[in-house]
Amino acid sequence: MDASQMEQFINEVVILTQINHRNVVKLLGCCLETEVPLDIKSTNILLDEKYIAKISDFGVSKLLPTDQSQITTLVQGTLGYLDPEYFHTSQLTEKSDVYSFGVVLVELLTGKKPLSFERPQEQRNLATYFISSMNENRLFELIEDRLWMRKMLTNFVWLLRLQKDASV
Repeated sequence: MDASQMEQFINEVVILTQINHRNVVKLLGCCLETEVPLDIKSTNILLDEKYIAKISDFGVSKLLPTDQSQITTLVQGTLGYLDPEYFHTSQLTEKSDVYSFGVVLVELLTGKKPLSFERPQEQRNLATYFISSMNENRLFELIEDRLWMRKMLTNFVWLLRLQKDASV
């Protein structure tokens, strides 16, 4: 199957998953031996009846064969959630999804939108502001009041620093 056939197949699968008709069996999904960099953002994460997270809205996703580690594409996705490297390389990778999930986590912790031009310049990009606040030991200033549990957050900061040191 060549790339254009694969893309056409994927588009048909997407359409079939959206059909809701009493005479048509609903397609819940299919398995392709591929990875799919997604448009991960808080509004695309749904919870089922058991509170298990499900990703929705694959409209800007790209099919990535398992033997490739990245894909080159035009800029797509939602500002604030996009991996900064994507703007320089136009390549989606597994790390792009990890970055987006991190932004969702920060959004949950702070109760703030990932990108807001109503905030001061240094605070407009939430991910950048979160990292700079962490580096300046001001992270507790950002955390949403309802999540304010100092011991848990202290452990979270410790884990973030541990992860940061491990990635260097």
